[in-house]
Amino acid sequence: MHISVLLNDFSGTGVPRVTLRLVEGLIARGHEVEVLVLNPKGPMRNQVPTSAKVEELNVSRAITAVPKIIKYLKNSKPDAIIAAEDQLGIVAAFSCLVSRSNAKILVTSHVPYSKTSLSKGVKGKIFVSALKLLWRRIDIFTTVSAGLADDMAAETGIPREEIKVLHNAVIQEENIARNPNRDLHPFFSSGDKVLLAMGSLHRRKGFHDLVEAMRLLKDKASLRLIILGEGRERASLQQQIDDAGLKDRVDLAGYSDDPFGYLQTADLFVLPSYFEGLPTVLIEALCCGCPIVASDCVAGPREILSDGHFGLLTPVGAPQALSDGISEMLSKEHNEASLFSRARSFTADAIVVRVESLLEEKAMKR
Repeated sequence: MHISVLLNDFSGTGVPRVTLRLVEGLIARGHEVEVLVLNPKGPMRNQVPTSAKVEELNVSRAITAVPKIIKYLKNSKPDAIIAAEDQLGIVAAFSCLVSRSNAKILVTSHVPYSKTSLSKGVKGKIFVSALKLLWRRIDIFTTVSAGLADDMAAETGIPREEIKVLHNAVIQEENIARNPNRDLHPFFSSGDKVLLAMGSLHRRKGFHDLVEAMRLLKDKASLRLIILGEGRERASLQQQIDDAGLKDRVDLAGYSDDPFGYLQTADLFVLPSYFEGLPTVLIEALCCGCPIVASDCVAGPREILSDGHFGLLTPVGAPQALSDGISEMLSKEHNEASLFSRARSFTADAIVVRVESLLEEKAMKR
């Protein structure tokens, strides 16, 4: 099957990461895959499989990509389009209508509509109106968790039964391991317990709560914290770290192209987010045998951790509860084999088979 994957950019965030793993899996299954990217810049550009053609659209907004996508559809005639985000799905649907392309469209939603601007304000109303007008041209709506599917149905009016759950293609079987590498960061050779967090440095990720939890724990335990990622809150977080007297114990280490190495070495992974879709990093932590403390936010952590069976869930936006949870998890023995077993539910092979099944099911109904 000739499949086109529509992507915003190659930034080091979760959506490009899991999308490129899906691309790799589709190619391994014998599909011809092209990546259409709005903005080709970003640290993950070199992680595109060499056998995947990249079509660089060089635009700053999805809507301005429409003429180029229409031209591409007329020339390349893909059998299917996978849109990695909601707005890209609308653009793909409109472009297919104008170009009269018969390509099947699969759209994946990664964020809760109720917690973002997707359904709020004037832009949100425009987006939802466009979605309702075009949703019947979109063959398959998917969200990365059941919680997001419920949220999407409630916010848009799209029937819940029309929304499928398609977990992220997060890991390969060979990623499932626990091989510590203490040379990755000086904290790992400090003799202290090392906490790890990662993600975009945005308010919704809750890293300010995590830094406050570290302040609360400062006199109770010998801990270090590494936060991987970049974003607009870097300066604010660094100021909070300095004011709390934690500059020797908390490091904003920036982007890393080896998240598995950090996860395989850390003593505990912490996700303090205010909302998620299906947080990739939790699945990566499971596959590295790293114990987890996560906020019980919408959506994903409770689903991934099976109601807390595979990690500790804490209230959202509660630094004291977060610090208590960290102390509790560091005091426990953990079963790595159990974490590995749960991680296998999210291998790229399993997700690619699910994508093929959805596309074939829709083809049979046409």
